[in-house]
Amino acid sequence: MSKNNWYVITGGPCTGKTTLLAELGKHGYATVPEAARLVIDEGFAAGKTIEQIREDEKLFQYQVLRRKEAIEAKTDKKPLTFFDRGMHDTIAFLESYNWEIDNEVQEACKRARYEKVFLLEPLPFFEEDGARTEDASFTQKINQLLEKAYEQNGLAVIHVPFLPIEDRVRFILEHVNKQGNKKGNII
Repeated sequence: MSKNNWYVITGGPCTGKTTLLAELGKHGYATVPEAARLVIDEGFAAGKTIEQIREDEKLFQYQVLRRKEAIEAKTDKKPLTFFDRGMHDTIAFLESYNWEIDNEVQEACKRARYEKVFLLEPLPFFEEDGARTEDASFTQKINQLLEKAYEQNGLAVIHVPFLPIEDRVRFILEHVNKQGNKKGNII
């Protein structure tokens, strides 16, 4: 497998992933949006409700997995790139429903490689946004499952505490730069 320069920003609903990635983008870093949000937005564009989109949750999770595979297949490996969730998030979400992790998921995760994984600690509040079907208690549960999914697949997880957005950006970039991946000034 060829080396890439990819980093994952992950965490449960309402941990600030989207805001953090937008801020990293403002600083000139390449970012990749959440595959689940793309699938949901396409459903909305087709006139579906969130309930209709996620009516068959297992099917939804596999649609997201396949979208992540398609995105990663066409993403340039050279530039420093931050992903809103990685392949291994699928394991955590399937496990949250006590579903089997089949060969398709296992193989997709074996192929996926990331330099580092950043797990965002929850924000002190929980916001509904029309696309979320989960609640604050789910965030705690899924964060534990996310850490387990990445670590069981040989990827170290760095916990990102709740901090003001610029401090979260600085925290992540300092960890990226520790291994020599520099892109201009930190901020």
